[in-house]
Amino acid sequence: MDKLIKDMLSLFPHSSEEATKKRKMLVDYKEDRATFDDGTYLESHHDQDCCENHWLDFSTLKGQGAEWAMFPEHLVDMFDVTERDVPNLIKEDWISFVTMKDSRGYVYTLTIYNSNNGYYGTDVTVIMRDKDGHELERLKIQN
Repeated sequence: MDKLIKDMLSLFPHSSEEATKKRKMLVDYKEDRATFDDGTYLESHHDQDCCENHWLDFSTLKGQGAEWAMFPEHLVDMFDVTERDVPNLIKEDWISFVTMKDSRGYVYTLTIYNSNNGYYGTDVTVIMRDKDGHELERLKIQN
């Protein structure tokens, strides 16, 4: 049966190996989290110190067509963490962006909000948790 399914999938434009990879469907998102159909969810994390706050706003997915999109199983395949030349805007508040890619290759832009007095770092990490809140993996998306 498995061979038959793999043979049938090989008829489609993508490879049968890629077609059988696990994927997650985005079913809900709010400012502080994005939730998938298997119960796993994403949240952002920053080791906060005095006078600073940095977070990834998942609600910025709204209106981009990400609703019900299928995403890769792992964060490294989901987020583009290519180093970017970010303008030196370290005043009080600024925003930056990160892209999130679904399994079809469509790209969605998420906003990272940053606030500090210019002394502290700006690192933001995405954490994937299972439905019980246990950490599955993490990926630093902003230094």
